[in-house]
Amino acid sequence: MLTTGEARLVAAEWVRAGAASIPAFVGALLAGSARERAPDDPHPETSDLDVWIVVDAAVPDTVAEPEGRFAIRKLHHRGVLIERAFFPWERLSEPARVLGDVYVAPTLVAPALLADPSGRLERVAAAVGADFRRRSHVRRRVEGALALAGQFCDYAASGATAPRFDPLVSRAAGLGVSVAHAAAALAAAALLPPSNRWAFVRAGEVLRRHGRAELAEELLAALGSAGLGRAEVERAFAELERAYDAAVEVRRTPFGLDYNVAREARTPALGGIRALVAVHPREAMDRLLFLRSLVQNVLEHDASAAVRARFREGYVALLSAMGLDTDARRAARVAAIRAIVPRLRAACGEIIAATPGVVEDGG
Repeated sequence: MLTTGEARLVAAEWVRAGAASIPAFVGALLAGSARERAPDDPHPETSDLDVWIVVDAAVPDTVAEPEGRFAIRKLHHRGVLIERAFFPWERLSEPARVLGDVYVAPTLVAPALLADPSGRLERVAAAVGADFRRRSHVRRRVEGALALAGQFCDYAASGATAPRFDPLVSRAAGLGVSVAHAAAALAAAALLPPSNRWAFVRAGEVLRRHGRAELAEELLAALGSAGLGRAEVERAFAELERAYDAAVEVRRTPFGLDYNVAREARTPALGGIRALVAVHPREAMDRLLFLRSLVQNVLEHDASAAVRARFREGYVALLSAMGLDTDARRAARVAAIRAIVPRLRAACGEIIAATPGVVEDGG
């Protein structure tokens, strides 16, 4: 098995071999969980390497424009699965802006740079690292995450549908994403990096460490998994595996985030959720719902009527278990999410005040 350090070297080689020749290339850096592992740690088969390629150009939103030269893609290079994502330099060029971004700022603190020919990324990173722990910026990141939670909640409540998404999939998945952003706010308050897979685990640990175990349960209730047992989650995961394999066979229509449903993505996508189900089944329902929704979107577009109907039944059963299967239940969930956000904001304030390492702005 490769070590994390060896996998990083493969990613750097891949950048030098191709990405660095992209017009308007500024640099590349490692993001995601690989940054948190020591170089000698094994590189898990259930993990890809998130590589951010920074370009001095406009980068379209991947949901609105899922095709094109800047589309997010997963690809293999020398035994390592790389997830390639493009970022416009404009989003990273101003340290003050970066410091308020809950998902970008942590990646630029002690960054794992893969290429930085002009030194621009290093200069921004130095400025971000110097002020990352200041209370005002911690609060900005918390507020940014909670604002995203509100935006996704409002979008789902509006009845709008994301481009090339089935209406039911768009609304149900949107509510799940809303709560995931709320969970990210808690990690930000504790100076922890965001995590897609471990978002609810980290949020629960932070809340319990600060004496707010009841709020951890309410957060899972807002997701829709608080009352689920291990057996129910394991059945939902088994159904996800069957649906995933069926979707991979028929997928033709591009849509935002479709790169998560592909043969090359199967091991990290399903393996990561399987590992989480084994130890934190309720918290795993965040990623399970997200991936199952993408799978269903593939099937709605490209499967035969019989296959589509069979797996839609399984998808609706998942939504029913999570309280998201009808307009009335989704409306109730919208109300629950809106109600919990002010309480999470107050809890984040308490967590910031108690977190070692947060510094006053004048300090």
